[in-house]
Amino acid sequence: MLAWKTALLLEVNFALEDHSFRAHLVMLMAEDAILHLNQALDALLSSL
Repeated sequence: MLAWKTALLLEVNFALEDHSFRAHLVMLMAEDAILHLNQALDALLSSL
């Protein structure tokens, strides 16, 4: 059993125009990964 209180489900679909390449990415991130992502985004935005 998972003991997470919060999780983030991220889904990205993309394709290249004029090519037959398509991709589907699904990621499930736990609380600690969300915290690290939030800190990295804060640092990036403050540097702009």
